[in-house]
Amino acid sequence: INASIIMQLLAVIVPSLENLKKEGEQGQKKISQYTRLLAVPLSFVQSYGMLILVNKFAPGIVPADNFSEMLPMMIIVASGTILLMWLGELITEKGIGNGISLLIFAGIVSTVPQQLFGGFKAGAGLQDPIFWALIIATIILTIFVVYISEGERRVTVIYAAKKSAQQKKSFLPLKINQAGMIPIIFAMSLVSFPS
Repeated sequence: INASIIMQLLAVIVPSLENLKKEGEQGQKKISQYTRLLAVPLSFVQSYGMLILVNKFAPGIVPADNFSEMLPMMIIVASGTILLMWLGELITEKGIGNGISLLIFAGIVSTVPQQLFGGFKAGAGLQDPIFWALIIATIILTIFVVYISEGERRVTVIYAAKKSAQQKKSFLPLKINQAGMIPIIFAMSLVSFPS
C-alpha cells in the first residue's frame, strides 16, 4: 500500500510516470510493475523497523544489536509481505474484490474474537452498559462510513435531443469519497513515519 501511495504521488511529480498514466491499460500495467518493484525494498526497510519495535516491547526476542542475526528475520518478513502482495493481486484478478483491502480486512476481523474474549475476561460482561454502548457506537459508525463511502452527488445534465426541440435529462454521478481508502492509509503512514 505504501508503494502504491508513493507511486501515485510520483505520478503527479515525474512527467514520464504521468505520461505512462495517460497511456491507458498498458501504462497502468507498467506503473503496477514499478509499484511491485518498489514494494520489495520498502518491505525490507519496514521489516527492520517492525523488528526493532518488537524488540522494544518484548526485549530479547529479536537480536537488535546484531544485524547478521536480524538479517534472516528481515528477509522472512519481507518475503511474507511479497507473498501477501501476490495473493492480493490474485484475489483482484479473480474478480472477488480488492485483494489487498480484503487481506487487511481479514487481518483486522481475525483479532475481534480475541479482543472480545479479553474484554469479557477483564470483567466487561453482557450486563455492562459500556459494552452495549460500544456495540451501538460501532454499528452507528459502520453505517455512517458505508453511507459516506457509497454516497454520490447526482449532478443533473440537460442536453437537447436530436431532431427535436425537447430537452433530455441525465445524471452525472459524482462520488463523495472518490479516493476510497487511500487518504486514510496515507494519513496513517504520514503520522506513523516519524516514529
